[in-house]
Amino acid sequence: MKIAISGAVSTGKTTLGTALAAALDLPFIEENLREMFGPGQAGQRTKADVATGLLQALETKRALESAQPGGFVIDRSPADILNFWFATQLAQHPRMQELYDRCATYLADYDAVVLLPWGVIALEPEVRVEDNIRRNTNAWAQLRGSVTISGLVHHFVAPERIVTIPKTVTTPDDRLRFVQDALAQISPR
Repeated sequence: MKIAISGAVSTGKTTLGTALAAALDLPFIEENLREMFGPGQAGQRTKADVATGLLQALETKRALESAQPGGFVIDRSPADILNFWFATQLAQHPRMQELYDRCATYLADYDAVVLLPWGVIALEPEVRVEDNIRRNTNAWAQLRGSVTISGLVHHFVAPERIVTIPKTVTTPDDRLRFVQDALAQISPR
């Protein structure tokens, strides 16, 4: 199966993705945006650089997926990249249509997209520089991101291929079981 894990920052995507990949004996493809949005990068790039970087991240993601014909679990879907595009105020960028079209094509190719709920896991109060992680810890910005990502996934992906984890499913083990049960009902393409 080709499975994408999607959701706002600090919702548990990486934790769930690594556990799901191990449980399904599939390769886990890590997110590839930390280099662009890591420590010292915020505000350091022009909009043109960010646009180019996001398009490159999307194509890198696609190449990594293509190298796994037996399936995979990937941290962040193209909807997450499109959310970053909007969050960095690139909606008027000349390559907007190109990114939109690529995201539509790529999202339609997943067997399942798993959406994690916002507000279940507390946002980290500070940047963890030692892990090369920079997160926007503004809860309202993260809510906006969560709503945008969810809306984009529902816009591009067939409803029967979306697995939405309820807010009441909070522990990593319970989330894993919930997703495994939901995936058992989805036929691979």
